[in-house]
Amino acid sequence: KNEETLEFNMKEDELLFLGAELFGYHKFSAISTLLGQKSRVQVKNRLQKYSRHFDNEEKSSVTNSDSKDTFAGNRK
Repeated sequence: KNEETLEFNMKEDELLFLGAELFGYHKFSAISTLLGQKSRVQVKNRLQKYSRHFDNEEKSSVTNSDSKDTFAGNRK
């Protein structure tokens, strides 16, 4: 396939998230209709990539805030 269709640009990412909010995060075929050149599989992979990224950030921030609270509590 053409490399241009494999990469997501900023506009396509915006449409991706808009579609996920409108149709649901697991409605890959419906979301792909908003993007034109992107397949259901490309949409699924992109959403899963972002989902893992945000899950890791949330876990990291919870762990860091818990550690800070524990540390602060130990100093008192």
